[in-house]
Amino acid sequence: MLARSLGGYAPRSTSLSRLMSTTPDYLILGGGSAGSVLANRLSADPSNSVHLLDAGTADTHVTSGIHGWKIEIPSALTYNLDPSSKANWHYETVPQKHMNGRVIDQPRGKVLGGSSCLNAMVYIRGHAEDYERWDEQLKGEEGGLDWSYGGCLPYFKKAQTSHTPKRSEQIDKYKGFDGPLDVTTGSQLSRGDKAWGLAGSPLFDAFVEAGKDAGYRATDDLNGYSQEGFGPMDQTVTPKGERCSTAKAYLRPALEANKNLTVRPNSMVNRLVFDENDKTKCIGAEFTDTATGVKEIVYCNKEVICCLGSIGSPQLLQVSGIGDGEHLSGLGIEVRVDNDQIGANLQDHLEFYVQYHCTKPVTLYPVGNWLPYPHKRVMVGLEWFLKGTGLAASNQFETGGFIRSRKGMRHPDLQYHFVPGAVVGQSEFLPHHAFQAHCGTMRPT
Repeated sequence: MLARSLGGYAPRSTSLSRLMSTTPDYLILGGGSAGSVLANRLSADPSNSVHLLDAGTADTHVTSGIHGWKIEIPSALTYNLDPSSKANWHYETVPQKHMNGRVIDQPRGKVLGGSSCLNAMVYIRGHAEDYERWDEQLKGEEGGLDWSYGGCLPYFKKAQTSHTPKRSEQIDKYKGFDGPLDVTTGSQLSRGDKAWGLAGSPLFDAFVEAGKDAGYRATDDLNGYSQEGFGPMDQTVTPKGERCSTAKAYLRPALEANKNLTVRPNSMVNRLVFDENDKTKCIGAEFTDTATGVKEIVYCNKEVICCLGSIGSPQLLQVSGIGDGEHLSGLGIEVRVDNDQIGANLQDHLEFYVQYHCTKPVTLYPVGNWLPYPHKRVMVGLEWFLKGTGLAASNQFETGGFIRSRKGMRHPDLQYHFVPGAVVGQSEFLPHHAFQAHCGTMRPT
C-alpha cells in the first residue's frame, strides 16, 4: 500500500534553483530517468516554459559532472545502496510470504538523475518480441503509436552513442552513434590498461565459454540481432569511465542550453492540485521546500507530468485521490478517480545468486574489501581518478546471457549477469576468491 507519507530530509542549498515567478507550460514532477529526458525534449522548443521539481539535492553531478565518486565511479555502485546514502529513498518491501518472511530492499534514486544514478548501468533494451506484443495489445490505443520493435528501434538508436570498437553493417543496424547516452562495453575500460597490474578478470570470457559448452549459442550483441545466448554486456558508461546517468546525458545539457528550463531541487511533492470546478482536472502540485520547510504550490498552463518512478508516481496519485477507492477511503483520502490498477501490477527482476569459490586469484576479492589488501583498492581508485580507466571504470557486469527456462517458450525468460566476485545482498563482498552469476526471471507475474 503506497498511500502514506514518505518523509524527507534537509539537503544542502544550491544555486541551481531559479525563482518560479511565472506559471510554466509544463510542470514535471521528478527529475529522474524519465523526468530528465522530458525536461530536455520539452525545453528544446523555446516556445515552451518548463519547470521541474525534484526531492533530491541540486548536486554537482548535474552542474559540473562531479557529484562524488560514489555515483561517478561505475564500480562504486554498491555505495549508493548503503543505508547512509542520501541519494537513495531506501524503500523496503513488506515481509514476503513466499520468501520466509524476509524484507527486500528496494533502492530508488533520490537525486537528480534518479535511479540512473544508483543502478548497475547494464544497458539492455528488452527482447524484440516484447515490443511486438505491446504493439498488438495497444492497437487502436495511445493515439495509434507504433510500439513494435521496428517502430521503437530508431528511437533506441537516436538515444545512444555506442562506443563499440567494432563497426559493420550488421552492428550499425542496431546501434546509434550520435545520441546523448554513452554506451560502452566494460572490457573497453577495465581490461584496456594494465599499468597497475590489475587487468580485468579472464572469468568474463570463461563464463561465455561455459554457456557455449552447456549447449547455448554465443551472441556478439545482446541488444542486436540475437539477444538469446551468452556474450558481452553493454553498460551506460562514458569513454572517460564515468557513469552516464540521465542527469548527465539529458538534464545538464538542457540546463546549459535552454533558458526556458527551471529546475527546483529540494522539492518534496506532497500532492496534486485540482481545479475547484473539476475535481479530476489537475492544474498544479503542492510541494515542500525541504531546505526551508516552507510549503508552496506551483500551477501550470498545459500539463502536469508525473515522473516519480514506479513507486513514487502511483503513491502521489493515491495521496491525491486517484486509486483504489476502498483503500483510499479507509485512509481518509477523498476519492477523485476510483481506479484499482493504480499502485498495482509492479514487476521487478528478482534475482538469485549462484556462487562458487574460485581456485585462481582472478576475482575482485583483493579490491572488493579494504582488508587484507588496502593498497590494491587505493591503486584502483587512483587509476580511475588519474586516467578514468581500470577496474573502477566498469560496472563489472561485463558478460551475461539470456536463455529459455524450458522448451516451448517463445523467447528467453531468464537473464544472467556475471560478476567475478561474490557478495552478500548487494554490497558486502565475501572474503574469498569467488564469482557469481545472477539469475533473474523476466516478465514475472
